[in-house]
Amino acid sequence: MPLLVEWPDGRYEAVLFVVEEESDPRRFSIHRLAHYCLDVAELLETTRVVPVVIFLRGTAAPRELLLGGDRHQYPRFHYLACELASLSAESYLHSDNLVARLTLPSMAYPAARKPDVYGQAMQGLLTLEPNLEHKAGHLDAGYRQNGISDCGLVVDRLFALGYWPPSPDSGAKSESDVSSSAQ
Repeated sequence: MPLLVEWPDGRYEAVLFVVEEESDPRRFSIHRLAHYCLDVAELLETTRVVPVVIFLRGTAAPRELLLGGDRHQYPRFHYLACELASLSAESYLHSDNLVARLTLPSMAYPAARKPDVYGQAMQGLLTLEPNLEHKAGHLDAGYRQNGISDCGLVVDRLFALGYWPPSPDSGAKSESDVSSSAQ
């Protein structure tokens, strides 16, 4: 997905971020990403392209592609990688960044914290996303992506922990609030 960033005052030339999401690192192809970046750069007549890959599970595939012979390397291609599974969910539980909150279930956390992590992701969606249609779409995608087949069980657990339903003025719960409501 290309994302063009422009400065309103024009002090910097626009930069195009090419963001790819990969749920299975074995399916990732650095060659395909390089092709795509070159194609987009040519189409938009720019050389200011930053490739970014978000790995939902597992570790990144090869991070660099070098082409050349025995004496020289000619094109060199690499990308920025974000391995969600290597990030601590604890660090983002109370983030005001909607993307950080939505990706919490793909981050690292102890199995016993799963309801809290899903609860904070849900709380973030409900409090940080103003568009009702986007809320519904993210909810559905989150369940599918994380293999949740029984939405009712999740909502029951979120309700028991005090995450559901959210109050109109709710922000993210503190850890002490979650601990006391789980008892």
